[in-house]
Amino acid sequence: MSADGFTTNDIFFAATLMYLYGYECLRKVEKPEGRATFTLAVPSMGAKDLLSDYKAGQLAISDVLSLARNHGNILRILSDLKREAEGETTWEAPRTDEWWANARAAAQRRQHERDQRESRPAA
Repeated sequence: MSADGFTTNDIFFAATLMYLYGYECLRKVEKPEGRATFTLAVPSMGAKDLLSDYKAGQLAISDVLSLARNHGNILRILSDLKREAEGETTWEAPRTDEWWANARAAAQRRQHERDQRESRPAA
């Protein structure tokens, strides 16, 4: 199942998804006006199933402390957005180590290709 993404405006459900998939799944928080919207890098079908269980009160959480920490992290992001300069309504997660590794590998491939072209004798 690919992490095609899921968006919610329920802060507690966002914290629950972060508890289940890891803090790193939080990709973006937007709060232009009113309620915030949370975008998470999780499988949307799985998140929809979890949302049904969550709304039915059947989603068990074994580590409430971890859930509370995720909720606190979200509140900190929202607080930072409120304090930021006017017009700042979006928080985006920093690039992951995997993203940087892929970017470095692509740059190295391009450099290698350039080096190969330059080392060929002129015809």
